[in-house]
Amino acid sequence: MRARLGAGRGRLFEDFRDAEQAYYLRTGFFPIMHLVGVRRALADAHPWLVTSVLRAFVEAKRQAMQDLAQVNFLRVSAPWIAADHEQVRELMGADYWRYGVAANRAELEAMTRYAFDEGLTERKLTPEELFHPATLEAPAV
Repeated sequence: MRARLGAGRGRLFEDFRDAEQAYYLRTGFFPIMHLVGVRRALADAHPWLVTSVLRAFVEAKRQAMQDLAQVNFLRVSAPWIAADHEQVRELMGADYWRYGVAANRAELEAMTRYAFDEGLTERKLTPEELFHPATLEAPAV
């Protein structure tokens, strides 16, 4: 059955879960889906800001992962959530929402290569060029 995402939108692959798992097994990549940005002027004016934002997201992730791991009572009322969480951990490891440049280097390198190959950038960028220096080493989860 085709997933419905709203008017005029749908999934590229009908069996997206199998396609995504096969891609992960083949490449080791689970594509980065979200990024948080801080304006350069704000980062320059408030050097503590970028690391504080990163630490806040790391803490939110820690809490979310802790909640997902609860099996004696569910924090999310979705059927099979505990089994799904365990299946993802078995496939991708305990830190399947990896934060930071080092943990995502392979994906970032691939994305910058794709952007250059497709003509979206004039040259291939390095991951270090995309992130504030203070965030190159992510705080521990």
